[in-house]
Amino acid sequence: MTCTNKVTSHPATDSTALNKVNGVTFEQAAAARQAASGNRCRREIPDFAAGIERHALARS
Repeated sequence: MTCTNKVTSHPATDSTALNKVNGVTFEQAAAARQAASGNRCRREIPDFAAGIERHALARS
């Protein structure tokens, strides 16, 4: 079984101002955020799912 999720992020005013000061476009910030989020999910989700499976199996 494969499960997916969708996350929608909205920039905070402070981060938008900080990006502008540093010359970072919204598109660049969004791409960096997407890459970081995807990387985290690829590393953490398998362990999280395995923990849920272990818990479920221990209760059966």
